[in-house]
Amino acid sequence: MSEVVVADSATFLGSSIPKYEAGLTTGFDFFNKQLRLTSLIDYKGGFLGDNDTERIRCQNRNNCRGLSDPSAPLWEKARVVALRDTPARTQAGFIEDASFLRFRELALTYTMPPSFARRFLRGQSSTLTLAARNLGKITNYSGIDPESNYGQNDVQNDFQTAPPSTYFILRLNVGF
Repeated sequence: MSEVVVADSATFLGSSIPKYEAGLTTGFDFFNKQLRLTSLIDYKGGFLGDNDTERIRCQNRNNCRGLSDPSAPLWEKARVVALRDTPARTQAGFIEDASFLRFRELALTYTMPPSFARRFLRGQSSTLTLAARNLGKITNYSGIDPESNYGQNDVQNDFQTAPPSTYFILRLNVGF
Protein backbone atom coordinates (compact mmCIF):
# COMPACT_ATOMS: atom_id res chain seq x y z
CA MET A 1 0.00 0.00 0.00
CA SER A 2 1.28 3.49 -0.77
CA GLU A 3 1.77 6.29 1.72
CA VAL A 4 -1.03 8.48 2.99
CA VAL A 5 -0.23 12.05 1.98
CA VAL A 6 -1.94 14.96 3.72
CA ALA A 7 -2.25 18.01 1.46
CA ASP A 8 -4.20 21.25 1.39
CA SER A 9 -6.26 20.37 -1.71
CA ALA A 10 -8.21 17.45 -3.10
CA THR A 11 -6.34 14.84 -5.16
CA PHE A 12 -7.74 12.30 -7.60
CA LEU A 13 -6.91 8.88 -6.19
CA GLY A 14 -8.28 6.67 -8.95
CA SER A 15 -11.34 5.14 -10.55
CA SER A 16 -14.16 3.69 -8.49
CA ILE A 17 -15.25 1.57 -11.45
CA PRO A 18 -13.19 -1.44 -12.56
CA LYS A 19 -10.99 -0.66 -15.55
CA TYR A 20 -10.41 -4.35 -16.22
CA GLU A 21 -12.81 -7.26 -16.08
CA ALA A 22 -12.26 -10.82 -17.20
CA GLY A 23 -13.99 -14.13 -16.80
CA LEU A 24 -12.79 -17.67 -17.32
CA THR A 25 -15.20 -20.53 -17.59
CA THR A 26 -14.35 -24.13 -18.28
CA GLY A 27 -16.17 -27.41 -18.46
CA PHE A 28 -15.35 -31.09 -18.44
CA ASP A 29 -17.59 -33.93 -19.58
CA PHE A 30 -17.54 -37.38 -18.01
CA PHE A 31 -19.29 -40.72 -18.58
CA ASN A 32 -20.10 -40.21 -22.25
CA LYS A 33 -21.27 -36.61 -21.64
CA GLN A 34 -23.85 -37.58 -19.03
CA LEU A 35 -22.04 -35.64 -16.30
CA ARG A 36 -20.62 -32.13 -16.82
CA LEU A 37 -18.48 -30.15 -14.37
CA THR A 38 -18.23 -26.40 -15.04
CA SER A 39 -16.58 -23.53 -13.21
CA LEU A 40 -16.43 -19.76 -13.45
CA ILE A 41 -13.70 -17.48 -12.15
CA ASP A 42 -13.87 -13.74 -12.65
CA TYR A 43 -11.53 -10.83 -12.15
CA LYS A 44 -12.17 -7.13 -11.61
CA GLY A 45 -9.21 -4.80 -11.32
CA GLY A 46 -7.87 -1.31 -11.63
CA PHE A 47 -10.31 0.35 -9.25
CA LEU A 48 -10.55 1.64 -5.71
CA GLY A 49 -12.99 0.80 -2.93
CA ASP A 50 -13.91 2.77 0.17
CA ASN A 51 -13.29 0.76 3.34
CA ASP A 52 -15.85 2.76 5.31
CA THR A 53 -16.45 0.11 7.97
CA GLU A 54 -12.86 0.38 9.15
CA ARG A 55 -12.86 4.18 8.78
CA ILE A 56 -15.89 4.52 11.05
CA ARG A 57 -14.31 2.13 13.56
CA CYS A 58 -11.15 4.28 13.62
CA GLN A 59 -12.82 7.69 13.49
CA ASN A 60 -15.83 7.36 15.77
CA ARG A 61 -15.74 4.09 17.65
CA ASN A 62 -12.06 4.01 18.67
CA ASN A 63 -11.84 0.26 18.16
CA CYS A 64 -9.87 -0.29 14.95
CA ARG A 65 -6.64 -2.24 14.72
CA GLY A 66 -4.52 0.72 13.51
CA LEU A 67 -5.49 2.66 16.61
CA SER A 68 -5.40 0.04 19.34
CA ASP A 69 -3.04 -2.78 18.30
CA PRO A 70 0.69 -2.00 18.73
CA SER A 71 1.55 -4.82 16.31
CA ALA A 72 -0.61 -3.37 13.50
CA PRO A 73 1.28 -2.64 10.27
CA LEU A 74 2.60 0.90 9.84
CA TRP A 75 0.22 1.65 6.95
CA GLU A 76 -2.79 0.94 9.21
CA LYS A 77 -1.43 3.27 11.90
CA ALA A 78 -0.60 5.99 9.33
CA ARG A 79 -4.12 6.09 7.91
CA VAL A 80 -5.53 6.53 11.43
CA VAL A 81 -3.17 9.44 12.11
CA ALA A 82 -4.09 11.06 8.77
CA LEU A 83 -7.79 10.61 9.58
CA ARG A 84 -7.76 11.78 13.19
CA ASP A 85 -4.65 13.80 13.98
CA THR A 86 -4.16 16.23 11.09
CA PRO A 87 -6.16 19.37 10.23
CA ALA A 88 -7.08 17.87 6.84
CA ARG A 89 -8.62 14.76 8.43
CA THR A 90 -8.24 12.85 5.16
CA GLN A 91 -10.00 9.56 4.50
CA ALA A 92 -7.56 8.73 1.70
CA GLY A 93 -5.95 5.89 3.65
CA PHE A 94 -9.25 4.02 3.61
CA ILE A 95 -9.58 4.27 -0.19
CA GLU A 96 -7.90 1.03 -1.25
CA ASP A 97 -7.13 -1.08 -4.27
CA ALA A 98 -10.26 -3.22 -4.56
CA SER A 99 -9.05 -5.57 -7.31
CA PHE A 100 -10.04 -9.19 -6.80
CA LEU A 101 -10.20 -12.65 -8.32
CA ARG A 102 -13.33 -14.58 -7.30
CA PHE A 103 -14.22 -18.25 -7.63
CA ARG A 104 -17.74 -17.42 -8.76
CA GLU A 105 -19.34 -20.78 -9.50
CA LEU A 106 -18.84 -24.52 -9.54
CA ALA A 107 -21.61 -26.65 -11.06
CA LEU A 108 -22.23 -30.33 -11.68
CA THR A 109 -24.91 -31.23 -14.24
CA TYR A 110 -26.31 -34.71 -14.80
CA THR A 111 -28.13 -35.41 -18.06
CA MET A 112 -30.81 -37.96 -17.28
CA PRO A 113 -31.69 -40.71 -19.72
CA PRO A 114 -34.48 -39.68 -22.17
CA SER A 115 -36.59 -42.59 -20.90
CA PHE A 116 -36.64 -40.99 -17.43
CA ALA A 117 -37.79 -37.63 -18.85
CA ARG A 118 -40.55 -39.27 -20.89
CA ARG A 119 -41.77 -41.57 -18.15
CA PHE A 120 -41.63 -39.35 -15.05
CA LEU A 121 -41.56 -35.78 -16.35
CA ARG A 122 -43.54 -36.14 -19.59
CA GLY A 123 -40.74 -34.41 -21.46
CA GLN A 124 -38.12 -35.20 -24.09
CA SER A 125 -35.01 -34.47 -22.04
CA SER A 126 -33.97 -33.46 -18.53
CA THR A 127 -30.93 -32.34 -16.56
CA LEU A 128 -30.30 -31.93 -12.87
CA THR A 129 -27.75 -29.33 -11.77
CA LEU A 130 -26.17 -28.70 -8.38
CA ALA A 131 -24.25 -25.41 -8.26
CA ALA A 132 -22.42 -23.40 -5.62
CA ARG A 133 -21.73 -19.68 -6.03
CA ASN A 134 -19.28 -17.22 -4.47
CA LEU A 135 -16.93 -19.86 -3.15
CA GLY A 136 -13.86 -17.73 -2.45
CA LYS A 137 -11.80 -14.69 -3.38
CA ILE A 138 -8.23 -13.48 -3.59
CA THR A 139 -7.67 -9.79 -2.87
CA ASN A 140 -5.41 -7.37 -1.00
CA TYR A 141 -8.42 -5.26 -0.01
CA SER A 142 -8.44 -5.03 3.80
CA GLY A 143 -12.18 -4.52 4.17
CA ILE A 144 -14.93 -7.12 4.42
CA ASP A 145 -15.22 -7.71 0.67
CA PRO A 146 -14.45 -5.55 -2.37
CA GLU A 147 -17.92 -6.32 -3.78
CA SER A 148 -19.79 -5.22 -0.67
CA ASN A 149 -21.64 -2.03 -1.45
CA TYR A 150 -23.65 0.26 0.76
CA GLY A 151 -25.35 1.59 -2.38
CA GLN A 152 -24.09 5.16 -2.43
CA ASN A 153 -23.13 6.73 -5.77
CA ASP A 154 -20.77 4.75 -7.96
CA VAL A 155 -18.13 4.36 -5.26
CA GLN A 156 -17.74 0.84 -3.92
CA ASN A 157 -18.41 1.34 -0.21
CA ASP A 158 -18.48 -1.49 2.31
CA PHE A 159 -19.99 0.44 5.21
CA GLN A 160 -21.19 -2.41 7.45
CA THR A 161 -22.50 -4.25 4.42
CA ALA A 162 -22.47 -8.02 4.09
CA PRO A 163 -20.38 -9.50 1.30
CA PRO A 164 -21.96 -11.59 -1.45
CA SER A 165 -23.11 -14.77 0.23
CA THR A 166 -22.16 -18.30 -0.71
CA TYR A 167 -25.22 -20.18 -1.80
CA PHE A 168 -26.24 -23.44 -3.40
CA ILE A 169 -28.69 -24.09 -6.22
CA LEU A 170 -30.47 -27.29 -7.21
CA ARG A 171 -32.09 -26.93 -10.65
CA LEU A 172 -34.14 -29.32 -12.75
CA ASN A 173 -34.48 -28.50 -16.46
CA VAL A 174 -37.03 -30.32 -18.59
CA GLY A 175 -37.19 -30.05 -22.38
CA PHE A 176 -40.58 -30.58 -23.99
